[in-house]
Amino acid sequence: MAIVISAGEWAKHHPSETAAHVAREVNSSEPFVGRAYPDVHVRLVTDLREPWIDALRRYTTFLAHHGFVRSDFNVRSWIDEGPIKALRDMGVLRIAV
Repeated sequence: MAIVISAGEWAKHHPSETAAHVAREVNSSEPFVGRAYPDVHVRLVTDLREPWIDALRRYTTFLAHHGFVRSDFNVRSWIDEGPIKALRDMGVLRIAV
């Protein structure tokens, strides 16, 4: 997880390199990635922001409602905050959970 978080931090300071990596990952061109995702370099963040947790909750409800998963579940109880809290305590992650 520390490597993923570090990669997100790296991306913030390397927008063109980030666009190149994303373009290769999605099998697209760098100009298209730049136009489709102009701020991708600042969006590669890993943390447990409340709006993101809520979005995941709404998504799982949508999937259950439309039969893509058998039943909805409590996203909050599914999330293990331990690894992110440990990284924050070690100084790797500098956001509040």
